[in-house]
Amino acid sequence: MIYPEFLKEKDTIGVTAPSDGITDKLKLKRLDNAIKSFKKLGFNIKETPNVRKSFKGRSSSSKDQAKELESLYLDNNTKAIISASGGDFLLEMLSELDFSLIRNHPKWLQGYSDPTGLLFTITTNLDIATIYADNFCVFGMKPWYKS
Repeated sequence: MIYPEFLKEKDTIGVTAPSDGITDKLKLKRLDNAIKSFKKLGFNIKETPNVRKSFKGRSSSSKDQAKELESLYLDNNTKAIISASGGDFLLEMLSELDFSLIRNHPKWLQGYSDPTGLLFTITTNLDIATIYADNFCVFGMKPWYKS
């Protein structure tokens, strides 16, 4: 099993929307609060363009979803990637992904609900550890849950 490099202070966390994006007013507030909270902890945040978009339950086209996720894997400054939210259509983008690119640039990938299809595929096919846990917006709530 490949375990990506652990995060250190000043590392960059990428946020992308491989399923649905965020346009709901409350969820946008949580997104902004999550960014502030991680910055207070000493991390940088890199948000892909599709995070604040949603059309018929999709953040963007499946090709764009794949490109934006891949851009975070290719960015040497990004050390971990967290899904912005869940959704219903993540499986559409799996056939667009370059899995050799992910294999050659292992990073922590976190999410749950619809992103489970992506985590499962990466862990079982590429033998890279992933994190089945909260999507990014959950970190916008205060106070954070102890776990």
